[in-house]
Amino acid sequence: MMRRELTHCALRTVGLLVLALSLATSASALDVRVDFENDSTTGGNWNNLGLTTGTIANLTDYATGSGSGVSLAMTSEMGHGDPGNQWTTALPTSPAWVNLTATNDYFFVRTTDFPNGQVTLSGLDASKTYRVAVVGSRSAAGNRVFDTTVNGSFSDIGDSNDFDARADGYLNHREMVWRAVQPVGGEIVLDMAPAASDQHGYLSAMRVTDQQSVLFDLGATATQSAGPWNNVTDRGIGQKVVGATDAAGQQTSVGLSVLSTFASPPNPSGVVSNAAGYPTTAQRDSFATDAGNPHGVVQIDGLTAGQPYDVTLFGSRQAVGWLTAKSQYTVGGTGKTLDNTDNSLNYVTFTGVVADANGHIQVDVDPDTANGGTNGYLGVVEVVGSMPLVSAQPAASVFFDFGTSTYRTGGNWNNVTDASAGSVTDAIDGTGRVTPMDLVVTTPFPGPNSGGSLSDDAGFPVSAQRDSFYIGNLDSSITETATIQLEDLSPANLYDVTLFGSRAASGTRILAATIDGLTQNLSVGYNTADTMTFHNVQPDASGNIVIDVSNGTGVQWGYLGAMEVTYVAPEPSSMALIGLGLMGLVRRARRRKA
Repeated sequence: MMRRELTHCALRTVGLLVLALSLATSASALDVRVDFENDSTTGGNWNNLGLTTGTIANLTDYATGSGSGVSLAMTSEMGHGDPGNQWTTALPTSPAWVNLTATNDYFFVRTTDFPNGQVTLSGLDASKTYRVAVVGSRSAAGNRVFDTTVNGSFSDIGDSNDFDARADGYLNHREMVWRAVQPVGGEIVLDMAPAASDQHGYLSAMRVTDQQSVLFDLGATATQSAGPWNNVTDRGIGQKVVGATDAAGQQTSVGLSVLSTFASPPNPSGVVSNAAGYPTTAQRDSFATDAGNPHGVVQIDGLTAGQPYDVTLFGSRQAVGWLTAKSQYTVGGTGKTLDNTDNSLNYVTFTGVVADANGHIQVDVDPDTANGGTNGYLGVVEVVGSMPLVSAQPAASVFFDFGTSTYRTGGNWNNVTDASAGSVTDAIDGTGRVTPMDLVVTTPFPGPNSGGSLSDDAGFPVSAQRDSFYIGNLDSSITETATIQLEDLSPANLYDVTLFGSRAASGTRILAATIDGLTQNLSVGYNTADTMTFHNVQPDASGNIVIDVSNGTGVQWGYLGAMEVTYVAPEPSSMALIGLGLMGLVRRARRRKA
């Protein structure tokens, strides 16, 4: 037991050291915004360039107000335009970063006198990828089509090729987006030119960040999107993507899970278009909600707890008389609506959504019944922010639902309904793959309870959170214990074990759990979102992890409703530090024994 406790302590201690080192060396995200203006200056931490041949050294970072180290130069002269061009606020889908003042005026190119314009950003990190967004807008009609490239390439789906400054920019509030730009010699170069003779092009605003984009295409198997998109074709409960790739093709820790089943089958009948800035394959299909499945929930997993992210959602359904396609989306407690009927262009963006303590952001999808909606649709989920990179495909988690047979959790979950001697052999993981992991209730619980709070906020489906096994006694001076054992694990591996319990009743109710000599307590009275996690747990020599569950000291009742078990694969650098830390701790332990 002493060896196990020292190992567990060592891993937790070195884990904190690794976290501290990473926090000490990480830099804040870059966010540079430029207003190309001649008359209307945008306030705040925007950079305003009034000269069409001008430069700005050390651009101001929008988030911090400090110098970014990035400089801008107009390396090919453009013309400038008058104000009176400002966007209205009528469209809810304006890019969230755009200040309306920045749309009021512009620099321009045209075939007669300024046939080419060029902007060069320098001082960028050649080892990073950047996200570039550009707005080009003009209120007047006619001769307003132009081409824009960044480092020689059109934007992700080619929408900067023949971009119409009036139809696309002024009327529809579209932006041109390059999601994975790699600097060449530390530079990003934007080039503009009229699309044809007697045409004009416009540059109103630009944003450059080093934030990543992770893109999910939800819908039919037949219309999956090519990489770096992450496709989700299974509408049922479970982990659908583990280790998503970002727009630069890098593997991240991010995943996507379905917590509440969508309607069957996926909707293949969206508008065939890429006008919202996503491929046709992503825009034309979606997951749907209807009378039979009125509430769908997806969860973005593997984010950095406490960090803000922007989440953009799109859905489309061609008009048909027997349904009204309007969605109500809820993210981070905020609701937004989107008319999906014949939608090819519009989307909603939730900005600055903070990942919860478990690194989750949930997206709830419902019909917008307040506006007559009978069906809701979700076809694209885009997450923008700082995503942890991983060197190998993360393992899927294994999920267990403890409780009554009435509220079994479907999909890729393992249900344990026998409180006395329940067991699971070769549990499936969140993606449906069979694992060698077994579970056995070795010391019985008194029985099941179905009176938990109705919620999925802890990251588990409602069916898993609402029921449980209970432990305890009317006499709060008596502590009772039940035991669960995980078996057939690799003794060399490490696992995170997350536990949840809930009881919708007053009074002090505690889930007390002990693994490897470490005890944690979770308050479960009316609990909807809180969990407790044992990090870096190592099985014993037989491949077992023993979990003792009790009601805690001086407490009548405790409840265990759900459990997630995840294999932990430390990064190589972390492994080196862990090895050094363990060597030091082992040496100290040996000295104490001597």
